[in-house]
Parts: sequence; C-alpha cells; structure tokens
Amino acid sequence: MSAFEGWEYYLANPRFFTADPNGDFPAGPLGLRIGLRPTRYREHQRRFVRWIDTEGNALPTAQERTERERERAERERERAERERERAERERERAEALEGELRALREQRDKAGRGT
Repeated sequence: MSAFEGWEYYLANPRFFTADPNGDFPAGPLGLRIGLRPTRYREHQRRFVRWIDTEGNALPTAQERTERERERAERERERAERERERAERERERAEALEGELRALREQRDKAGRGT
C-alpha cells in the first residue's frame, strides 16, 4: 500500500480507495474528503491536513472564520460610516435649502408690504 492508498471501514463493508488527482481521500458518508492544503495557522504557513468540501475547497478553520468575520465587520463599519457621512451631507443640504426658502419668504413678505 502506498501513501496514496487506503482502506475505508464503514458499516463493516471495507472498501479500498486511492487518492483523487488532488491527493485527497474520501472521508466517509459525509461527502467530505481529507487532504493537504496550504494553510496559515498561527505563525505557521505550510500544508496542513484539512477537511475538503465536494468542490475541492478546504473548510475554513476557526482562525479563518474569525478573520472572515472580522473583515465582514470592518466592511460593515465602513459602510455605516459612509451612510452616516451621506446622511450628514443630506442634513446640511436640507438646512441650506430651508435657509434659502426662509430668505425667499422674507423677500416676498417685504415686497408684499411695500406695495
């Protein structure tokens, strides 16, 4: 048996298997595979054994999920800041228009009294 072959024992029906072209192995009835993928884990960057989904992608580690969530939260914070700035510009525009409207009414009132 080479490093790319093995036996699967599931429900007392042993089955011989070999690695797929990516070097991944089937991992039971879940539809997942197990294989090596380049991974950053803490201060280490190397190939680690990972769970692989049906499309060949490594399932995210807790660290990767945390980083993705941090990035998502940062994007949301930036979006909220842009929205706050937009609302502030809109408020300033509305105040300026109210000022213009007030000035026009005053002109109208003065013109109406002068006739």
